[in-house]
Amino acid sequence: ADAGGGGDGGDDDDALEDEDDELEAEMAALESSRRERGYKKLENRAFVNNKEGLRASLDDFQWTKKAKWIDHMVVAGTKTAETLADVNDDLARETHFYEHALRSAEVAIKNLKEIGVAVKRPDDFYAEMVKSDEHMKRVRAELIFEQTSQETREERRKAREQKRYGKQVQAEKIKERTLKKKESIKNLDKWRKQRKQNGFADDGKAPDGFEDAPRQKERGGSRGGGGQHGRSTPESQKKREFKNEKFGFGGRKRMNKQNDKQGLQDMSSYKPANFDAGFKAGKGWGDMSGRGGRGRGRGGRGGGGRGGGG
Repeated sequence: ADAGGGGDGGDDDDALEDEDDELEAEMAALESSRRERGYKKLENRAFVNNKEGLRASLDDFQWTKKAKWIDHMVVAGTKTAETLADVNDDLARETHFYEHALRSAEVAIKNLKEIGVAVKRPDDFYAEMVKSDEHMKRVRAELIFEQTSQETREERRKAREQKRYGKQVQAEKIKERTLKKKESIKNLDKWRKQRKQNGFADDGKAPDGFEDAPRQKERGGSRGGGGQHGRSTPESQKKREFKNEKFGFGGRKRMNKQNDKQGLQDMSSYKPANFDAGFKAGKGWGDMSGRGGRGRGRGGRGGGGRGGGG
């Protein structure tokens, strides 16, 4: 067991020695490559901080306040928005860039005019654009599509709101009509009860104060005659009297034609002369003797039942 344990420990030591050898070889190769390229060790390198030389170099290329604006033409006086409502809105972002560039261009044109520099090119001068016309057409088409889509969404939203509002108004109107209808029916029932109690003495005219009275006047002769605007004519009055005499008007109709004492004693419609002629004899069924039965019909045809043919 001791021998086995010692063997395992020896394998681990050998693996560590191999890794150290590989690391030393890599470091030696890196050092040789640095020497070939001319690198020196950091501890042998001298650090120089030449402040005067740095300031002189800075004075050579930096712009000072004494420099003329025409030499740099930097416009930084326009204000920009700190934040946008929606940074993912391409249309709003592009519009902000356009407005900022427009304000800067206006300031630059003003400065150029003050120092007497022409800002408009001649009519025969052609300058190539930074971006091609095709690219700008695509940008314009994209912006127009985005704007149109936004307007369409806004119109749909307004249409939905109007539709919802229209439904509410319609529901309120239906409710109002229902209440008016119930009130009219209630008034009509009340008028009918009063008319019945008065013994139908008002001749079918609704009293003042009920909603159905003006409605009957407006309908006029639409139902049952009555002329225009509810005014009765002599002809309509005659028709009304005839119908009242024939069918009656108002009140109960059932059991109205039952015999009573007055009807039994009324002999005005009794005419004995109408019974002298008697009944005329009709053809009736005629002579039934010539009508044969089922068997005679078959016999006449020469048959004798189902088996007559055989």
